[in-house]
Amino acid sequence: EPRFFDEPKIIFKGMFNTPEFTYDEKGYYTGFSFSLLVQKDKTFNLKFILAILNSKFAMDWFNKYGKKRGIGVDIGVEKLRQFPISIANESLQNEFISIVDKILSSKSENPKANTKQLEDKIDFMVCKLYNLTYEEVKLIDPNIEQVTSKEKYESFEIK
Repeated sequence: EPRFFDEPKIIFKGMFNTPEFTYDEKGYYTGFSFSLLVQKDKTFNLKFILAILNSKFAMDWFNKYGKKRGIGVDIGVEKLRQFPISIANESLQNEFISIVDKILSSKSENPKANTKQLEDKIDFMVCKLYNLTYEEVKLIDPNIEQVTSKEKYESFEIK
């Protein structure tokens, strides 16, 4: 159906080593090795979902629940439907969206732009969104101590 390609969507490879979900609002068509995520429910903004799906939290989930194939993980549409998207109000989603917009803008201007600091912030926010303790975050991201201290993490609140 053309609407799956013409409307804003998230595009992702069915099999990957690390999540590489991307946002498209230009109407790109894809081949069979890619899957598309279109918005059916207006409760969640696609850019909010994009932030979560590209996070280290999601990478950990995919590695635990995805089908291992070679050096990667196979995430089909059915498995993706099982992914736990956290409930967030519009204001909270907008916090994520503003960071995603900065990353997308930077990458649009220069595909090799360094957006690691923004990506780290999203990882941090996703972990807080899912109410992970600092110890749980360290299991997902052993380098979290380079990004923030336990005290800063525990005192940080997302709205």
